[in-house]
Amino acid sequence: MSGTGTVASTVGMHVRRPKEAEGAVVGLLRDVRRRTWLRVSAVFAALVVIVFAAFSVELLVGGSAELSPGAVLDALFGEGTVVGRLVVWESRLPRALTAVLVGALFGMAGVVYQRLIGNVLATPDIIGVSSCLLYTSDAADERSSV
Repeated sequence: MSGTGTVASTVGMHVRRPKEAEGAVVGLLRDVRRRTWLRVSAVFAALVVIVFAAFSVELLVGGSAELSPGAVLDALFGEGTVVGRLVVWESRLPRALTAVLVGALFGMAGVVYQRLIGNVLATPDIIGVSSCLLYTSDAADERSSV
């Protein structure tokens, strides 16, 4: 009987590493994960800045009034023609800033909505927000036509 108990006790035993070695491995893995995350975050942030800059240039340069990128830069710094300054400061720059602000606010609202629901895949159509907005829009349309 004692022989059987000895075999069972040695089979059930696990060889454990010292706590220091286990902590060092875990720390090393955390450092590697952190560096990878920082690298990926930096690349993503750089791409976002590049895309944002490209769209901003397009918003400021494109339009019915033909202005070159140089004329837009001159108008931004208060130089250039009166028409160029008027077009850039009164039309294109406010529109570009509004687009950026509205996009950022929509993004923040989406994050708040997902955190409120507790589901990272939540969209407004899941609980009927889209249908409610459509109904409200139709109701407002009917009231305005009366």
